[in-house]
This record gives sequence, C-alpha cells and structure tokens, in this order.
Amino acid sequence: MSDNQPRGRLTLKDLKNQGLLDEIVAVFGDPMKAGQLLDEIDFPLGQRPTFAKALYFWREVCKEIENGLTRGGLAKLLAEAAALQPGNERFAPWADRVDSPPSSSVKPAAKLLFLAASPVDVDQIRFGPEWEDIQTIIATPNLPVPIHAVARLSVNPKVLLDAVTEQQPTILHFSGHCEPDGRMVLENGRGQVVHFLADHLCRVIRAVRSLNPVRLVCLNACCTSGVANLLTQEVECVVGSAYEVPDDLALAFSRRFYFSLAQGLPVSAALDLGLVEVERYCDGHQEISDHVRGLKDGNRRVEPRDLIRVWHRPEVNPDNLSLGSPVR
Repeated sequence: MSDNQPRGRLTLKDLKNQGLLDEIVAVFGDPMKAGQLLDEIDFPLGQRPTFAKALYFWREVCKEIENGLTRGGLAKLLAEAAALQPGNERFAPWADRVDSPPSSSVKPAAKLLFLAASPVDVDQIRFGPEWEDIQTIIATPNLPVPIHAVARLSVNPKVLLDAVTEQQPTILHFSGHCEPDGRMVLENGRGQVVHFLADHLCRVIRAVRSLNPVRLVCLNACCTSGVANLLTQEVECVVGSAYEVPDDLALAFSRRFYFSLAQGLPVSAALDLGLVEVERYCDGHQEISDHVRGLKDGNRRVEPRDLIRVWHRPEVNPDNLSLGSPVR
C-alpha cells in the first residue's frame, strides 16, 4: 500500500480528499462508460441512480458501495477502473487493492445467474422488466439469505457455456423459449433462433458441480416439461410451466418467489406464495384470467394455481429444500 492510500476500508470521504471521485467523474462521465464500470463490480441495475449529472450519479453510487451493496468496497471500484483505464496514473496504485467486507456484512449465500434470449424471428420476451424486478427484490436490506445476481442477456450457446462455467451459480434462471422436445431457444450472432440441447446444459452443470453445484433452475418459458425432466438429473429442483404463461403473470410470480427464497423459505413454500400472487393478479385482470382458464390439461381446465410447478429428483423433498439447506 502506498503512503498516500488510507489504511482500513476506503470511504467516500477518502475519494473526495484524494481527488479520486473527480477522476471517476471525468473518466466515466457518460452513461455507457459508467455502466461498463458498474457491470464490472456487479452493481445491481435496479439500484443504480438516474444518470442526470455525472457528479451526483457517482456520489450516490459510491454511497451505496460504501454501505456494502457490492463486494470489495470502493477499492474494488478503483481496481476495476484501473483495469479499464490501464494508462491512468490516478487509478494505477489501486489495481490490486480490494477491501475486505465490513464486519457487519453477510456473505451472499447464493448466486443467481439470469440468462435471457429473445431471437428476432420468434415472439419477443420482455426480459428487461423481469431482470430489474429480481434485482430490486434481492436488494431488499437485511434479507436472511442474501442473493447476488449476475445477468447475461441476448444469450448465444457460447455465452451460456461461459457464464455457467465462470459464474458457478446456485440458481440458474432462464427467460426465453423452450421446445417441447427439450431444446432451449437461444440466439445466434444475427439475433436469430439457434437451439441448445438441455442435455448439453446438464453436462455443463455436472462439470461445475464440484466447485459450486447448481441447486435450482427456474425456467420462465413455455413448454418447459421436456427441459425440466432432463435437468432434474443434475439439479435438485426445477421450477417452470407446461403452459403458456403471460409475461405479467411471470413477473408477479418471480417477484414473490425470489423474495420468499431470500427469506429462507423452502422451494415449495416460495412456489406456493408465488402462485398466490398469480391468483391475485388473475382476479384483478379478467383477460389474463380467461386466457389461463382457457388452457387445458387433457380434459381438465387449468386453474391459475396449476400454472407453475416444481420438478425434483426423487430423493429431494421441496418442503425441506432451501438455499441454506445441505446439498443433496
């Protein structure tokens, strides 16, 4: 540590006193560059202030980081700034510095990897609001089981493989389309449909299991039965639907589901609470309710509470599976 670096955890006051806040504003003073830097430290999208004036934006961001919103503290911010701007002499001394978490902070118990694909040649998926809602929910202060989220959007097969291997998530969330035969719909380099076998995803999950097992897969897609049945070979539980779920219902479900998981509830309870939100939404939106009740399971009419279900391995009981429970 150089003599002019403060000892202990770096604060916003330190940044101001050393002119580092002004340097951040000068170098990362437009929304695109600011977003790039914040992506590097996994600063939640839903927690980012509106970018009006760069100084105000960065001051508010630094306050949140100082309060423990991201891991590594403000020193991590400067380290990533040094990596993005290798010729910058003001950031260079911080290249290898990362603050340890404050004593009151809690290490995230789970990592959620959010994957989304919406090719241009199929019905478009509104994954933006879903990702923002998840970010907002898991950023709730003092959650018993904190969840750290990372997103990869417009996913192609390479991005999916890289993300699962690098991030080693506890929860894998896919927002997109699935085929009844067990294929996932991803994007190619032109944004068009390319299929990815669920069996290939199983093999990736199996490969990273020794590092950090994927315990739960959530499929916000239609016709997920084929994919879910394959994935339960490698993960404890898969949440999805055999039916066409309207976007607004999927949003209502995911908000309550992830909030419940972060409260330490088991998967079965989180599922049931998510379905309560689905039923409440249907009660207030007749068109959506008619759509759901127009679905058929053989000769049986589908009710809102039947719309989303859990698949699990035979030895796994969703009533006992929470993010804090032992891995089976």
